[in-house]
Amino acid sequence: MATLFIKNLKLKAILGVHPWERQLKQSILINIQFQYDCSSAVNTDDLAHALDYDELTQSLETWVESSSFQLIETFAHALAEEIQKKTSYAFTLTVEKLHALSQADSVGIIISKDPS
Repeated sequence: MATLFIKNLKLKAILGVHPWERQLKQSILINIQFQYDCSSAVNTDDLAHALDYDELTQSLETWVESSSFQLIETFAHALAEEIQKKTSYAFTLTVEKLHALSQADSVGIIISKDPS
């Protein structure tokens, strides 16, 4: 088994309950760790046997930047569902809303999903 990760993917989305949060896109930090058997990819050196993280990231960027949610919990759950549509691997998703509190760097949530 291997862990492939996408670290600190910084995107913008409408996320929040306050009126000003509904008007301006905010920075969202996304981290995803995939657990999968990469032996086929290792043995063939062929993208067809690997997780195409570039394609996945482009798809998620389009989805995130066109999304609009009030709660980080709802946003993260919907994002996890989008990831599950694109891959059959187990993963852990971390979503952070940057500068949500003046006293903290971020507020976030972690969701783990098993293969579909």
